[in-house]
Amino acid sequence: MTVLILTSPLDTTADMVVSRLHDLQVPLFRTDVADFPQCLKFEARLISGRWIGKLADSYRSVDLEDIRSVYYRRPTMFRVDSTLAGVERSWCASEARFGFGGVLSSLPALYVNHPTCNAAASYKPYHLQVATDVGLMVPKTIVTNIKEAARTFFSRTGSVVYKTLCGTPFTSAPSLLFTSPVIVDELDESIELTAHKFQERLEKEYELRVTVVGERVFVARIDALSSAAKIDWRRDYANLKYTSWILPDEVKTRTLKLVKRLGLQFAAIDMIVTPSGDHFLIDVNPNGQWGWIEEETALPISQALARLLSQGNSEL
Repeated sequence: MTVLILTSPLDTTADMVVSRLHDLQVPLFRTDVADFPQCLKFEARLISGRWIGKLADSYRSVDLEDIRSVYYRRPTMFRVDSTLAGVERSWCASEARFGFGGVLSSLPALYVNHPTCNAAASYKPYHLQVATDVGLMVPKTIVTNIKEAARTFFSRTGSVVYKTLCGTPFTSAPSLLFTSPVIVDELDESIELTAHKFQERLEKEYELRVTVVGERVFVARIDALSSAAKIDWRRDYANLKYTSWILPDEVKTRTLKLVKRLGLQFAAIDMIVTPSGDHFLIDVNPNGQWGWIEEETALPISQALARLLSQGNSEL
């Protein structure tokens, strides 16, 4: 069996998994989607309900039928011939996506995670709803572009924060990624320009980064040591304290159920724990970062990922 790893060339987090796979003597083929079609060639024939063929670059190749696991980490976009005109380039990129991408997403392999499941779970309103369905607590939330609806939510909720719905906004200002307190007087007609997500501002005792790999759950407690980090710990990584932690059994069970319901094998989940001990789910990151958590806590996340990928699809 072979593990196919799809990610960018400079992905140091994926390097950690590659190292563990080497330790387990598991064959792997690492490439980036951007290598197709200029540096990566493939053929695929549908025979008896399975795609049979080959994926190859200048140095090595892998038979599609030998791929038992796919680590869909953080590949970059298809890079087609730059000499093509704009319309032709867009068409070639689309054909690559639906051809090359379509075949790879059809392999009967274990995906960590399947790109369609990643895409669906990335919709925050969707994963928040599923979280409540499995019994997890989430903050009071509104998604709207109606100023008066937002004002009513503010008056009923009290302290409120704004959070983006998309992980990477179309702006050069990274501060827009961060959770930001909002007061009702700041709401104006600009809210009508797009969807906005507002949530109640919870009192925090500490926060948790919960990393799920298959059936294993790794928990890091994050204590903020600065005022900026207390609002959003991503604002001030230098003033964070990390501790290995354990979820209450009921929260762990519901978290695993959530990840399964989302069709994921991996997820990085953010939670807030209040002074009363309530655990509130804030976000599900289906392809979230975890390398720095392992470095700070020694939690064996890369080892767990390597072992999961080495098992592959047991039905094959």
